[in-house]
Amino acid sequence: MGTTTTRPCRLQVNTTGAWRNVLDFDAGNGDEVMEQAAQLFALAPGAKLRIMGDASDTAPLMTWSTESGWRKWREAA
Repeated sequence: MGTTTTRPCRLQVNTTGAWRNVLDFDAGNGDEVMEQAAQLFALAPGAKLRIMGDASDTAPLMTWSTESGWRKWREAA
């Protein structure tokens, strides 16, 4: 039996000026999480999303807004 390596990520939302945790997930499921989160939070005017990676990295991996959709953080900065 092989060893499975998980790559933890966290989806966060900002609707009121503070980031809040929504979901912890494995990076292997990132495409599905991003698709579903964008559909859900498109219904919340002004909502912003970000995906955080390893806890040692304080910069987001991806950011989302209704105006720009999903973007790599370095592109958004």
